Amino acid sequence: MKPSLAAHRVKSRVAVGILVAGVTGGTLGQACGGSSGAGASGDGLDGAIPNDATASDEQVLGTQCVNGEPCGDGGTCAGNACCSAAAACGATCCAGGEVCAFQACVTPGATCIDSTQCGAGQYCDYALGGVADAGTADASAYDTGIGDAAAPVVAACTGGPLTGRCMPSPPLCADAGVPEAGPITCLEACEYHPPATTFAPRLEYAWGGEITAPFSSDVIMAPIVLPLEDTNCDGLVNAQDLPDIVFTSFSDGNYDVGSLHATRVVNGALVDRWIAAGTINASTQIAGGDIVGVAEAGTPGNAIVTCGTDGAVDTFHADGTPFWQSAPIACSMPSIADLDGDGKPEVIVEGGILDGATGTLKASFAEDLAGTFVVSDVDGDGRLDVVTSSQIFHADGSLIVDTGVGGSWPAIGDFDKDGKHFKPECFSK
Repeated sequence: MKPSLAAHRVKSRVAVGILVAGVTGGTLGQACGGSSGAGASGDGLDGAIPNDATASDEQVLGTQCVNGEPCGDGGTCAGNACCSAAAACGATCCAGGEVCAFQACVTPGATCIDSTQCGAGQYCDYALGGVADAGTADASAYDTGIGDAAAPVVAACTGGPLTGRCMPSPPLCADAGVPEAGPITCLEACEYHPPATTFAPRLEYAWGGEITAPFSSDVIMAPIVLPLEDTNCDGLVNAQDLPDIVFTSFSDGNYDVGSLHATRVVNGALVDRWIAAGTINASTQIAGGDIVGVAEAGTPGNAIVTCGTDGAVDTFHADGTPFWQSAPIACSMPSIADLDGDGKPEVIVEGGILDGATGTLKASFAEDLAGTFVVSDVDGDGRLDVVTSSQIFHADGSLIVDTGVGGSWPAIGDFDKDGKHFKPECFSK
């Protein structure tokens, strides 16, 4: 049920895990057409730069030497002065706390788990980190029994993630590529073209399949896949965590009343971690994601948005417990988006726009949306709009245009390739 991944043309400018050398010494690593200009040693678990050297080890050992040549008591000449071999970086002797990267002394940035936590033009260098605390695992968390609402399968940490330090992205080499001799000062841009293969899906796991009354495993909606827990104990809920498959089911053909499931592959089988029973309209779709805003809440995580049996929007925390419920409103295919760009997501349903944190109605449409809708900035004002097969609405619910064109499934794209990415064309079927 997890969406398949299409083959992509991957262009990598920075190889992950480039080894760098700090003031304590290390080895050179290779990545993408050339080795980096530095290396580090040590096993610090808190992300600090491992550093066994003393101040006297790092100081200039003497003068009157030739750059790159051995000098003093195990030193290397840098800047025409005898420098500790671990601190030598081309013609420079790096100061304490600096590392040599591509023949430049650099002070590493913050501790990171992946490059998304680093700033623009930076990457997470794992050679400068270690393994974070894995937390305390619950041995019963991954049993093969089928969980239910009374006894959910609780997640446990599966191991601590690698940590690193944020470093400037390596410079790219000119067209001539990496120099064949001498110090490495740049990396060659590399491209990977996946081989073309025949798409031949095969069944790996299955849930349900009950073919006798009461047919309690019937599903008629599209499942979603998203991480709901911090399974690697890094304090974040993101793509590094094990995802759940979330969907609704119903019994006896009564799709007006259904149950919400969060299911995960455990020991080779799909296991219900938790079930929210009897509150969901199983003929409608669901949405999942951050509906509060991580910065506002202070605790990262995803929630699930559903259309309830009572005509309201019902939301659930990542553990299956109820979050908020809106007033009665038209709901068939909910969506989550930060329409006004304030960092606080909204929940969009056919009847209006709701505050993601509380479920309060923020804006209504002139009339309930007919059919499905998508969210995109179609007028280039920097804010997302709501697009149906015939109408477009601003983030405040006001109507931008009504084409009168019939259809059911809208789509957005730059069909004429005029480069106006913020003013695409709309298409409906």
